[in-house]
Amino acid sequence: MTKKKQITLLLLVLAVLLAAYLGLKAYNDWSYKKEAEKTSENLTVTDLNTDNIRTIRYTDGSDTVAFEKKNGVWYYTADEALPLKQSCAEEAVSSFCGVTGSRKLSHGDSADDYGLSEPSYTVVLTDAKGKETEVDIGNSTGSDYYLTADGGATIYTVSSTILDSLIFDTDSMIQNETFPDIDSPTLNSFTVKQNGKTLVSCSGDDEDLSSYGSELSGISLDTCVNYKAGSQELEQYGLDQKTRKEMTAVYEDSDKEKTQTFYMGTVFTEEDTDYAYMQLEGSEMVYKVFVSDVEKILN
Repeated sequence: MTKKKQITLLLLVLAVLLAAYLGLKAYNDWSYKKEAEKTSENLTVTDLNTDNIRTIRYTDGSDTVAFEKKNGVWYYTADEALPLKQSCAEEAVSSFCGVTGSRKLSHGDSADDYGLSEPSYTVVLTDAKGKETEVDIGNSTGSDYYLTADGGATIYTVSSTILDSLIFDTDSMIQNETFPDIDSPTLNSFTVKQNGKTLVSCSGDDEDLSSYGSELSGISLDTCVNYKAGSQELEQYGLDQKTRKEMTAVYEDSDKEKTQTFYMGTVFTEEDTDYAYMQLEGSEMVYKVFVSDVEKILN
């Protein structure tokens, strides 16, 4: 056999081996993908359309929270007047509509062995047709929890982070209002009145205007103490018409002049920190703010 034929034969062998290698690699990739898809499907606990959910109710055995969706808006069922932070309901619904397990248990222990006969947490989702899906969470196992969505027939482990979306503290559900962005360069005028009497009135080049603007820029409505204050409660906060200080800021916002009126009430001390009650005009919500942030406008 000539040298030329030997080289040609060698190249053909290499081509066949390369083709076999590429074919085997493609098959293995396809097989791995199919196995991964199969495993993923086997670990799917719930697969619900979040848009179809109308109510979600959950309990930890002592406290129960429920949200209901009406005309695209979520409400806190126990008190629909509560200004609900929409993400509280949305994140809980999202978490439990698409639960994926970490591991699927194959042995035949009963639900009681995993704390699922008396769950630590129970979540019930109801869709637009009234169909309920119940998810029960039992004992912890390391950083996971045992979970079932079919009454214990199939049991999974799931990451403990699934509980992060279950909020029981009502204060954490409240959507606070926002105070506009006002500072010294944007503040045109500032007035303070009390029971019809003008205490402060400054505008233009008044040297105090800049100081007022600086304090207004630091106001943050982070802590709501009452989201539906009645007249008697307003008296207790020093926010009734006769007692409160009515403050009006006229400011520039995107080349437009706007006005924000708000009320300051009683100054009080809590855990060695001084606070003042505050309310925006037209709102039922009362906040507490740090006196250190509003000391000049209070005085």
